[in-house]
Amino acid sequence: PDSGQEGQASLTGNQNTYDEYLDVLPGEIYYILINNFADNFTGDPEPFMLTFTGSSVSADQDTALDCTLRDEFLGLDIVACEGDDPITISALNSPAGADIASVEWTVDYEDDGIIDDTLTGSGDFGAELVIVSPNTGRYFASITTASGSPPTVSDDSGVLVTFYGTPILERVETLDTNLSIDPDQNNIEFFVEGDGVYEYAINDGVFQDSPVFMNVPPGVNTVIINDKNGCGITDPLEFLVVGYPKFFTPNGDGINDDWNVEGIETLSDPVVFIFDRYGKLLKQLGSTDAWDGNYNGQQMPSTDYWFRFEYGEQEDALLVAKTRKTHFSLKR
Repeated sequence: PDSGQEGQASLTGNQNTYDEYLDVLPGEIYYILINNFADNFTGDPEPFMLTFTGSSVSADQDTALDCTLRDEFLGLDIVACEGDDPITISALNSPAGADIASVEWTVDYEDDGIIDDTLTGSGDFGAELVIVSPNTGRYFASITTASGSPPTVSDDSGVLVTFYGTPILERVETLDTNLSIDPDQNNIEFFVEGDGVYEYAINDGVFQDSPVFMNVPPGVNTVIINDKNGCGITDPLEFLVVGYPKFFTPNGDGINDDWNVEGIETLSDPVVFIFDRYGKLLKQLGSTDAWDGNYNGQQMPSTDYWFRFEYGEQEDALLVAKTRKTHFSLKR
């Protein structure tokens, strides 16, 4: 109240005192215990009111703070890892107090608003429920009171228990390839089984939250997927990007000594024709061939060379003939 004394301790019979404000920080959860003890006349709990104020609330009361009062007696949602010890939740902290005759447990495994099963509790009144990995779901407790007033007490929101496991790579999709004209780079996206929160790193690079990677090298690459809940990390997983190297260095050091389209063996009827700048055909390559930079036993000079790549690709269950014409560099 405006007439109250800021920071004054609560006084019996004094309705005009209030606690000093709490300066909250983003990303944190705060708990408020309200002891609305009964007065000396009616035995009913004292009414109370909470008011959230501040410049951010005044600017946008709908989105500045989540001021929802939570009274779910099963507690906050629980995150665990597959293979962890069983989790026990309890209905003993409900508003029914000791007035419990029995507890009925139900679960919505898909968290879609449809109850999937009725479960058997344990302990006194069946008021505890043991949840074993990996039974993710939203669990509810309905208490039948001994006094019948009220007849039942329920936690309508329930508690969501989520078990996360080690990430499983489902597939890698090519968004763009340098075999296409625009954009002239290889862009891919990873898809993971499960609903965890993941981060990704390719070719021993740094982790990023996005599953989309731009300008990935053609050929065999590796990805490591980490569950940010701490529930597992994969070994390096290989994936293939079909594309062509922009250059090669046939100097005999065992690195980039020959050239062909990487991943060509995954395509239908692939053939590559390599030309010099004047249009002279130097080499024809199949899926198992590579060019070493020579023509008729002579080393070709360091410069750009052109190629025409013909192959078939499935589109909507049809095999479509495609052609790509561009160039790459020979460096000695």
